[in-house]
Amino acid sequence: MKQSIKNISIALLSTALFATSVLASSNPVPPNIEAENLVPPLPTEIVTPEISDRHAGRLIKVRLKVDSDGQLHDVQVINSMEAVLINQIVRAVSQWKFDPATRDGVAVESSVVLPLEVRRG
Repeated sequence: MKQSIKNISIALLSTALFATSVLASSNPVPPNIEAENLVPPLPTEIVTPEISDRHAGRLIKVRLKVDSDGQLHDVQVINSMEAVLINQIVRAVSQWKFDPATRDGVAVESSVVLPLEVRRG
């Protein structure tokens, strides 16, 4: 299933996207991204699910945790949709690889909400 991004693309894939959605969990106080030099987790390998074109234009929000080793945990679609589509997305995103978030150069666990937009193939 590994392939180039075709039927689903990352909406706003940029540091700004992750920087606004990252909550580094090693500090119980909400992070001040600029003050703490937090670098968000970045995807290094993306697995794309095959999704019907009838879902084109749909925005899908996926919540996940990236641990300090870059491993994913707790991948879940947070907006409501049919179970088959949720399973396809979770199965594909669970295979993604990430560089972990870092704070002051040290890898930290983080949580992100990843917006994905379905595009026509």
